[in-house]
Amino acid sequence: CLIISAGTLDASKRMNLVLKVFQSLIQNIPEARLIILGDGHERTNLENLSVKYSINDYVDFKGHVAHDIVFNELAQAKIFLFLSNKPSERLPNVVKEAMAVGCVCVVNQTVGIEELIIHNENGYIINPDNIDQTVQVISKIFRSKELFSEISNNARKHIYKNFNIQN
Repeated sequence: CLIISAGTLDASKRMNLVLKVFQSLIQNIPEARLIILGDGHERTNLENLSVKYSINDYVDFKGHVAHDIVFNELAQAKIFLFLSNKPSERLPNVVKEAMAVGCVCVVNQTVGIEELIIHNENGYIINPDNIDQTVQVISKIFRSKELFSEISNNARKHIYKNFNIQN
């Protein structure tokens, strides 16, 4: 049960909230693992927070990695968790990339995100401040192979139909 989050490790990307969600999730799904891709001035604080939350054995901070490694990591994950509230977020490429390789994306409401994510159809738009709701959504995906396959396939189709560079 692999979850990935990616981005610059600064406050606006809210990786601290990703860790908080994961801390709650691990209570229900102890086999879950979290990979965080990216680097930034908050990395040490986030690593310390993972120790404080007693989840450091389940979280792997991989730092900045090459773009092809990002794709490989995403392709192995089930969930892409994107909780950024950065004002300039517009159709984040990393969400499109995660959808293209079959991750189920669980994302924060950002401007225009509905163009990428159709809630309950090809991903989930959540209120990340509601930790319980976010954990419930992720748990539901992990517990149902059928739901994961349906949402994942819908996400892939949506990206290739609407965001294909050839089109």
